[in-house]
Amino acid sequence: MTAYHRKTGSNISASGDHQPYRGNMASTDSTVFARASSQPTEDTVHTGILPMPKDVSYTLQGYHEDKPISGSLKIKQFAWQSSDDYKALSSKVDGLQREVQQEAEQGHIVRLVDISLIIVGHDHEYSACISGLAALKESTIQQICGFVFKHPRCQFRLKYYVHFSSTRTEIHKSGERWLEMVRKEVRKNINTSFRGQEFIPKIVRDQFTSREIISSICSEELDCSPSDVEAKMEHIIQAKATGIFLACVTSDQQKPISIFFQLFPRYTDEFLPPIPKNDIEIKDDVYDRVVKQVYTLSTNHQ
Repeated sequence: MTAYHRKTGSNISASGDHQPYRGNMASTDSTVFARASSQPTEDTVHTGILPMPKDVSYTLQGYHEDKPISGSLKIKQFAWQSSDDYKALSSKVDGLQREVQQEAEQGHIVRLVDISLIIVGHDHEYSACISGLAALKESTIQQICGFVFKHPRCQFRLKYYVHFSSTRTEIHKSGERWLEMVRKEVRKNINTSFRGQEFIPKIVRDQFTSREIISSICSEELDCSPSDVEAKMEHIIQAKATGIFLACVTSDQQKPISIFFQLFPRYTDEFLPPIPKNDIEIKDDVYDRVVKQVYTLSTNHQ
């Protein structure tokens, strides 16, 4: 005679020995094998794992060169699993871009350079960058699932921030130099904080510290081979000195790249040169004057 032990899931014989319970194991094994063998599609995976709620609210805020575009859009019901709702959201972003383009300087093309998503819960926030409108649905669903997995009982809403730029990042005129073009465009976008300190906005800084632009400036300003230029460019990027590089380029000195290489590699964005104590000390010293500007522009960017 045997009895079934609920906690262990096994049979207990008259002798007291535990025997594994074999009720419907064969059918269970075949079911598990069938599920493992099947190749689920993207739709079936989403349908099976997406948590509640199905509808959430979201806010869309646009920025042009770090300045907010007037008005934000809040939708009470956004079906974040629905392709149609993402198409509508993409259309709204395109509409903001057209609006900014109409007000941009003649000859300047407005580009979408960054999309940020923040999932806001009661006591939690979850932020992520989205790589373009094409990835809007996939990235949003992935981030929401990650948020709900960590905070399953937390109600949430979505905030989208889209950043546009009409800053020129290419040479358009014959004979124009990269350094002068970058200096002009960056200077136009230098902002002043509430403390009265100048800074290069992050959206501008990121555009002008790419490999292509650093390499182009070094090629023009340095008397060395293309392979040496590439090596210097990689060194600047790997050592995280692009902020100092851009601050030197933006300075009013005639040979800013030479001054940069006086600072680098001893100093980087993470280890800045000591700032001069006061303005009296830097009136006649070009090096110290640039150091102060480099320090300010490198530490107060957003």
